[in-house]
Amino acid sequence: MDAHGNVPPEFLQSGFLFLKPVENMISKYVNFYENVENEAFVDNFLAMEKWLNDNIAVPGEVFREFIKYLYQENQLVENKLKVNGKLVELKNIKCPVMNLIAERDHLVPPESSIGFNDLISSKDKETVVFPSGHIGLSVSSKSLKGLWPDVAEWIIKRSK
Repeated sequence: MDAHGNVPPEFLQSGFLFLKPVENMISKYVNFYENVENEAFVDNFLAMEKWLNDNIAVPGEVFREFIKYLYQENQLVENKLKVNGKLVELKNIKCPVMNLIAERDHLVPPESSIGFNDLISSKDKETVVFPSGHIGLSVSSKSLKGLWPDVAEWIIKRSK
């Protein structure tokens, strides 16, 4: 960060790759080779690869503060995090909350999210643990059919 000002996208991408090196650098391509005759698979694979590798730089100080305050010092959970000089208190969250957790998330492990609803004051809160990984929670065909319709219904009920 001191050298570049921003965290280069290549730095972030290599960090993500090395979280699961065998899967990201070997298994994925073996699976591609085994399915290269399947046009729908190849189209989906290439679209996901383009999306996964389309990173942008992150402002250095934002990254530094995220790692220090949220990851290393856990200030948000410990009611010590300040934004623009004002203390952020999770107990002040009183709106409806649906906490979506990916069961096999390697970036945001379920253990780090599961207790969130216990820290807020909302009377209308729900936790949903879905059998997917980090990205699959948002874009997998399984989540598009089995999660997002329920999320939409939850939002619609609270929007009247």
